[in-house]
Amino acid sequence: MQNRRLITFLCSLNIAILAMAGYLWHLYKNEKENKEGEVLTKYITNTVKRVVIRNPEIPTNLFSLFRRWQDIEATEYPKYISNLRAFGCPESVIRDIIITDVARLYKTKVEAILAANPPKYWKKGYDRSVMEQIDRLELEKKALVKDLLGVDYDAEVEKLVSKEIPEPDVYLDFLSLEKQKQVKQIIEDYRSKNIAFVQRCKGIYTRKDEQELKQIEEDKNKALAAILSPDELNEFNIRNSDKARELRGSFGILDITESDFRQIYQASVAFDEKIDNLENDSDIEVAFYEYEEQLKRILGDERYKKYEMSQSLDYEYLISFKERFNMPDETIQKVYDYKQALKTELNGIGLDDSLSYQQRSNIVVALMTETEKTLRNLMGNDVYDAYVQYDIDYVNMFERLLTPSEPKEQPQEQTTNTVSTPTFPFFPPPPPPMPFHTPPPGQR
Repeated sequence: MQNRRLITFLCSLNIAILAMAGYLWHLYKNEKENKEGEVLTKYITNTVKRVVIRNPEIPTNLFSLFRRWQDIEATEYPKYISNLRAFGCPESVIRDIIITDVARLYKTKVEAILAANPPKYWKKGYDRSVMEQIDRLELEKKALVKDLLGVDYDAEVEKLVSKEIPEPDVYLDFLSLEKQKQVKQIIEDYRSKNIAFVQRCKGIYTRKDEQELKQIEEDKNKALAAILSPDELNEFNIRNSDKARELRGSFGILDITESDFRQIYQASVAFDEKIDNLENDSDIEVAFYEYEEQLKRILGDERYKKYEMSQSLDYEYLISFKERFNMPDETIQKVYDYKQALKTELNGIGLDDSLSYQQRSNIVVALMTETEKTLRNLMGNDVYDAYVQYDIDYVNMFERLLTPSEPKEQPQEQTTNTVSTPTFPFFPPPPPPMPFHTPPPGQR
């Protein structure tokens, strides 16, 4: 009985001691926080200063380290970054924190400039001097991020806000990790030079500018050649050169193999080198025909046909309509095939010198009427009407043949019969020229 009372007493005593300890800790915590300096946020410089805090040092006690965020902040960005790293913050999170903070800092600066220099109602926008100040702040902001973190501000912001799946930037998996790091640094350095060059030229390039841009590219290639072996440099170009990016854009949708791509790359580079040394148009046409024949051998007939379609402006127009009106692939293919056959027939009519202007016009008008009927059935009336407005080439391929080649023919034929040319409702600016495919030399 006495033992039970003793146990009860001891348990009660332990509870009381724990309660007292908790109360004392509460008093200690409040007292310490009351003694700590007041936090005052104030931007004091335009580059590396960010906040003024009376007690910026990080406590060495791990428990205190997690207690207050203000213990990590510092008066300068380098110290702030150092504190974040000491805290164990991942580099990617440090970049997000610092870039967001820098963006907020410079947004405040820009707002201050705009508030101090309001636009005048009789002028368009802000004064040039105001915009120049803002441009300088933008460059300063990017330079600060580059200096603090070694990254490009625009690229990092794009990662934070973009919802699109990013395209692969460079393909370096064939290199060692050390060389990958070196190559990435070279690419980044010369990309910054290109960006600065473009911003300086403001869209207007003189011959001197073109030479300078070419020199930047040559310097980049020399820098890469200094750290890569000839085989590695060749492999880098197959994967990352402008030519490689161009070919991925043209052939990537065809489900080609790696071997296909390498063959196409070699054929395309050889073709470029060959025509650079040719001056005669007929020789260039022969070289182009030979290049296309190489592509046919590499791709095969079916994939080459898809490649031709992908390079056709007609096909680009139809793909736009497919996305806009949710048209079936089968309909797109039928419309494309019909239009290609129609173009072939119209070209034959145009080259037939035995036809008079009136005969040619009658045939073309009949084809125009039949084409409209066929395409309306395939596409539907609303889609066809929009297509006629959008694809000016569709209208022009008829009108070219309805224009008399010799003025003297028109009055003679109009006395007996008048050609009625259908009127189309809208004529947008002409599209870019159609890509041509040179026929074999024997068929020209």
